[in-house]
Amino acid sequence: MSKIATHIASRPTLLPFFLAGVLALTGCQSSPEAKTVPSKAATEDSAFRAFMAEFQPTVIAHMLSANSQGAVGIKNLRIKFNRNNEILSCDAGPAGAPWVAQMPSMTQRLDANKIVRLVNRECWKIIYPLVPVHLFKDDETVELVAPLVFGPLSVAAASGQRTRLLYQAQSDYFWKHLLINRPVDSIGVAGLRFQANAQGEVVGCLVSLAPAYVRRDAFKFDNTLQEQLTAQCKTLDLRQMPGFLPDENRLVRGYVEVAYAPWKVGRD
Repeated sequence: MSKIATHIASRPTLLPFFLAGVLALTGCQSSPEAKTVPSKAATEDSAFRAFMAEFQPTVIAHMLSANSQGAVGIKNLRIKFNRNNEILSCDAGPAGAPWVAQMPSMTQRLDANKIVRLVNRECWKIIYPLVPVHLFKDDETVELVAPLVFGPLSVAAASGQRTRLLYQAQSDYFWKHLLINRPVDSIGVAGLRFQANAQGEVVGCLVSLAPAYVRRDAFKFDNTLQEQLTAQCKTLDLRQMPGFLPDENRLVRGYVEVAYAPWKVGRD
């Protein structure tokens, strides 16, 4: 198994809750004549940087939206992929001393169990970009290791965080009620536009299927899945949905997207 270690940049851009490290890169000197024809190393370096440009913000956005308890601390995220880019394992473990030292001492031991549970649960829900083939070397699997730093949320960012948390909670609600045990053979996003009355009865539901932004290659349109989700959505009682609040017309309207993938089936 090939392992790719990650590290925090020397001058990272701090984010409200979570900072993913960047994978370690080794420099390579090119000869003058190689400038017109990219070398293998340069091509691999370019592919790796493109991967990280999608991997990092994807993980950051999801973890930020899922940290409903405001956990603070730092852990290493270890993700193992096979050559089909399926997730084989997710594990939150201790971070190295250099990364822990970057956290204020008062936060280093706070919320450790919350972060472990958060990372181990949410890691499986993320749709990751395609791992570059060269990272596997001659192995059938590759493990990515990234230190995740969960810092305190500023007062100015609190309003936006509440919106993110509510949207993620609604997405999780529809996942658990529509997709959690439904087998799928592709990766995609189900968009649900719904309307319910004050009693929680769904009076309208429109479901669309689309590729996940970072894995457009793995999407297959499934008309049967779309029809089944639409039919089941109309049978839901939305009174238990987070944020259920009828408007002045005694209606609840909304739109939410739910990502699906074969490895997510059966996972809460």
